[in-house]
Amino acid sequence: MRFLLGVGLTRKHAASFALVLGLLSNAASAEVTKIDSPSDFVDAIHLSFEQLPAQRTEIALSEEILLEGDEYASLGLTFLGPGSGHPIAVSVALVWVIGPSAWDVGIRNSADAGTSTGQAFVLRFQYPVARLGLTLGNGTAQTAVTVKAFGVTGEYLGSVSRTGALTPVTNGPAEPLPFLGLSSTVPVASVSVDYGDYPAGEEIHDLYLEYFTPRVFVTYVPQVADGVFGNASVRTIFQIQNAFEASTPVKVDFVQNDKPLAIHIDGQSQTRLTLDLAGESCRQFETSGTASPAALGFARIESTLPVKAQALYQIRPREDVPFQESGFQSTPARLLQIVPIDLDRDKGLDTAIAFVNGSDKSVAVGARLVRPDGSSPAPEPGMGDYSASRTVPPGSNLALFVSELVPYLRNLGEFKGSLVIGSGGPVAVAAVRTINGIAVSSVPAVGTER
Repeated sequence: MRFLLGVGLTRKHAASFALVLGLLSNAASAEVTKIDSPSDFVDAIHLSFEQLPAQRTEIALSEEILLEGDEYASLGLTFLGPGSGHPIAVSVALVWVIGPSAWDVGIRNSADAGTSTGQAFVLRFQYPVARLGLTLGNGTAQTAVTVKAFGVTGEYLGSVSRTGALTPVTNGPAEPLPFLGLSSTVPVASVSVDYGDYPAGEEIHDLYLEYFTPRVFVTYVPQVADGVFGNASVRTIFQIQNAFEASTPVKVDFVQNDKPLAIHIDGQSQTRLTLDLAGESCRQFETSGTASPAALGFARIESTLPVKAQALYQIRPREDVPFQESGFQSTPARLLQIVPIDLDRDKGLDTAIAFVNGSDKSVAVGARLVRPDGSSPAPEPGMGDYSASRTVPPGSNLALFVSELVPYLRNLGEFKGSLVIGSGGPVAVAAVRTINGIAVSSVPAVGTER
């Protein structure tokens, strides 16, 4: 009986035992090594934090501004201070002669001076990293720094440390802030930066990171048009923006029915744009509006840093008529999203929607109406269903009016609410508000991410 009971317990807890053994094995096999110089990070993402709104003054060493900690959430990075405290942005004078002549912006984990004893500064990575580098400082003369690495399930992987001055403030040329980095053979999901018993707050002035699995950020412009449609000329203006200080390579592919789509840009027929987008810059490209036959598809934008794009559509019925312009922002592919709906046939109002499937497989998409109070429309005699479904082929986009998509709206004069969209695979969704069939403004498709 004891033997059978023991077997039963072993089977019952086999998964837990396997998980524990896996964690122990993972931690035991992890190799965390020290990196001594930022020059070892050639292709890393580099955040200098100079964009943060830290105040600068001629009469104080630093001014502090409270942060949320998720200012770089698009990179999967968050900063956590002790307890419920928020990190702060600080601007520190690097050189003093008569007045400060050089500054450096950083992030500190405590707004209250002298309260950081034994309180580590935590960095979490939604996308685990393999290598991490930190430029440190807080104006102290001597501090021992320990950076501990933790895996995706919280297991301790290893640590690196350094001892020495953490201030470059001198009465001469600026000295480099001290650097401490690490490399891990196991994915790192978080690190803690700790000055131990020293009361000064942990402070980071530069951050270098390399993802464990090289990451590419993808966003979509759900509809691209160029050429003559009926009696109107349509062209698309692309604006691609980089909010980060570092540059990023960008690739824009134009697609139609899972095949490259040729678009006339800058006098040339192109199926792809490649560019190096400088930090804090915007690049603009325009289609000709003269393609015949007209071209219609979507754009897939790939980059090593998250970028945003806008597509502006210029519609000119005749050469002697001013053009009309509307557009919308690029959007990521999601599994769940919501679009506001405004239908009023007496006023000519409707909402047009476009679905993009950038994958190599067909994706089933379901949509249902929701009233402003959160309820779904009640079945009525003679009215169609308040939900609908479509299949979007691979590498394709599907555009139509919501009044065409949802049977309930086909004979309805007015509806205000939302369309909840769920899909069997990630799809990008864009919507525009139309008046008498003409797009006038974009409406957001929102998901649950930040």
